[in-house]
Amino acid sequence: MKNKIKQNNMDVKNFLTGMKKIILTSIIVIVGLLAMGQVAFAASAVLSVLPSATSSIVGTSFNVSAQINPAGNNVCVIKGTINFDNLSCQNITLASGLMAQTVPTCVAPNFMIGIPKCASASQNLFSVSVKGSEAGQASLSFSGVKVIGAGTDVVFSSQSGTYNIVAVVKEPAVSTTTPTSTEPVVIPDVNNNNVENTGTGIEIPSGVGEFNPVIDNGENISTTTSSSSVAPTTENKNNGFVATALDGFSNISNKLVIALLLIVIMVMASLLYFRKKDENTPNIPKPPQN
Repeated sequence: MKNKIKQNNMDVKNFLTGMKKIILTSIIVIVGLLAMGQVAFAASAVLSVLPSATSSIVGTSFNVSAQINPAGNNVCVIKGTINFDNLSCQNITLASGLMAQTVPTCVAPNFMIGIPKCASASQNLFSVSVKGSEAGQASLSFSGVKVIGAGTDVVFSSQSGTYNIVAVVKEPAVSTTTPTSTEPVVIPDVNNNNVENTGTGIEIPSGVGEFNPVIDNGENISTTTSSSSVAPTTENKNNGFVATALDGFSNISNKLVIALLLIVIMVMASLLYFRKKDENTPNIPKPPQN
């Protein structure tokens, strides 16, 4: 009887032990399933480059930034490496309010950035100043990325930036040569000669010998002729003025002489008239005086 009771107690004890194992295993499975369900149904965080696309000229700087969008998750730490393709890194600036265990630089673009109190909304991480190395496609992307939440990894995706780098358009060279004037240069004709066009764009008086115009870079024009009377010098100009004055004086003198002759003729005609009148008038004898 005692053995039977003892056997029953052993069976109950084994049953309870087995139930404890089953319950513990069930709890572990349920927790695992809940965790897996949360991971499966939670939206993925997105690590992206902004702007995602743009155009720039070779050698011209432009700025891009890295941003994390938790998409409803709590994101506390982000780490990874920046990759430059056909881009030259100029400077990397960490966003304010963040704590970086590893600060990215152009020489070592690795980063591990912590967000105080974590983030559940979009958060800028850093900005990068870059230049296009040569004409063509360029990109900035991430590798080795890991997004960590409150004690667990966060599912994420990354989006790189793709950029069109264009070559510098060279402007056509501006000619510094001073254009030659095509307007004819008229040389004063001091001798009232007829003017002829030599076909060189410069008109010279007829009857003049060889004419060699010399035009320097300052557009100063000098002339060389076989006759010294053609060059428009101050002496010739003065001679022209004197000749004109003498011609005018000669015209005035001729008019004065003609006027004087007319006056003399009128005076002589008057004298002749009065003389004939006196001859025709009869002599009346004067009465004798007492």
